[in-house]
Amino acid sequence: MKFKNIFKVVAIGLASLALATSCAEKEFDEITELKLDRCLEPQNLSAKVDAATGDNVTFAWDVNKDAENYNLVVYNDEAMTSEALNVTVPASEVPYTVRLTADQKYYFKVQALSEARSASNWAIYDSSCKTYAVKDNLFLEVSDRTPSSLSLSWSKDADDYTEVTHIAAIPVKGGKTVEVELSSAQASAAAAVVEGLASSTEYQVTLYYMSAARGSVDAWTKADQGSATKVSTS
Repeated sequence: MKFKNIFKVVAIGLASLALATSCAEKEFDEITELKLDRCLEPQNLSAKVDAATGDNVTFAWDVNKDAENYNLVVYNDEAMTSEALNVTVPASEVPYTVRLTADQKYYFKVQALSEARSASNWAIYDSSCKTYAVKDNLFLEVSDRTPSSLSLSWSKDADDYTEVTHIAAIPVKGGKTVEVELSSAQASAAAAVVEGLASSTEYQVTLYYMSAARGSVDAWTKADQGSATKVSTS
């Protein structure tokens, strides 16, 4: 009789253990099959400027399988109020490369998107990237000069010869720098005149696209003959 009771207790214990194991397995299965209502926030954001071009930027982040697209927003300011780019990027196109304006600091954020669930929280890049100008030499030359001006021209051989923004004339021995903002007509003609210079002065004249020098030349303005006294012999 005592042996039968012991057997009954053991049987009940084994049955309870089996039930507990079954419940634990069921609970584990339920956790692994949990469906998220929101996309996971992108991680490991990065931005890399192409050294060869100076203005091509590659934006990258970890791609999650729950996202089909990403909303990439790039800003001109740290406060993120001035948008430079707002684009939807398919997951298959990450990392994403785009050409931006040179000589500009950029900030960005990204959000994961899916038709099956809500968009993720915004992931904000905790740094910035800075583009810069890189251009070929256009071989600036002086075509004419007066006491107060220098006429300049540059090569049209390069496909992007019209990509010039300004000319700076700096007196070699010190003095007032003269800058000329170039018009589209001057850029197309590959020629411009820098006026308002001092006579008999050596200038270092440089052609620019943004911060990139596209050619430089040293040149003297002519002497001012307006106050010269005419000497005659009899």
